[in-house]
Amino acid sequence: MFNLGDDASVDFNYRLLKFTRGAPMRTLAERVTTLRAFAVSEVGEDQADNLMEVWSALDDAQRNLAILDFGGMLRFGDVLNRWITRPMVPYPENLTAAEKKDYSAFLFQAKGDEQAADLVDIQAMREYEGWGAKLLFQRTIELTLPRMNRAMTLVQGIAAAAKDDAARAQWELMGKRLQAAIYLLESADNMVAYQAQLDRVKNLGAKPEANPVLGVQSSWDRTDLMETARKEIDTMVNLDKLLESTSEPILDLAPTTGEETIMRLGPNVTAQIKHKIDVMNTHWRDYDRLFTVPNP
Repeated sequence: MFNLGDDASVDFNYRLLKFTRGAPMRTLAERVTTLRAFAVSEVGEDQADNLMEVWSALDDAQRNLAILDFGGMLRFGDVLNRWITRPMVPYPENLTAAEKKDYSAFLFQAKGDEQAADLVDIQAMREYEGWGAKLLFQRTIELTLPRMNRAMTLVQGIAAAAKDDAARAQWELMGKRLQAAIYLLESADNMVAYQAQLDRVKNLGAKPEANPVLGVQSSWDRTDLMETARKEIDTMVNLDKLLESTSEPILDLAPTTGEETIMRLGPNVTAQIKHKIDVMNTHWRDYDRLFTVPNP
């Protein structure tokens, strides 16, 4: 048995293995020469160098993300911990059952409500917890996103240069999948940053002023927390539009709601994303319970 990857990559991996079987691959120069010849067979001579650069950019991105890999960061965050459908709110413990319905049943690793409410408590490892983890996470994503964006731009160029409709559709779908990955990376960064700031503020134990005097400005941590939540809403709106722009698979989704599991998102993920956004907007004034309300 040989693993050819998931459904989205099995055909490509098969073509790659078939093309390179028996080819000279001993040295770096030989491997690059063989891979470029394979790239020519995929997209033609004019776009072969661009495809090689796509592969290089994605390899760089994967190497960067390995720093955060305790079992697959996006799988642990977006799937096991349901980041993609969980709202960012200052008091998650106060959410109703209806507000938590899309994700609470799948948080199998949580021993209780306190752990379930923590965005970075993943299988009790808490590998992304704290301000130091936030900074490491942020820097990793900062280094990764430019390479992901470069790959997406090149793929969009390959799609535009495609000679037939089938090839164009294939590369356009690849571009959308890369865009989805970019949104998920941005969301993951938001999640870790939000929990780190929320923990910091609550540990300080400061109480908001009941009657702030004229001239009180928003504190930096209030602004930071709310801006992070705002960015998450914007990212989820963009992801929702992207997912609804095609009937082709972009994320790995279960075929029916009954087949959604702790290891696989459900087919109604776009509706769940909209619900997440609605919950975040509904609880927007909850920040007033945490911080002094500005009175500029």
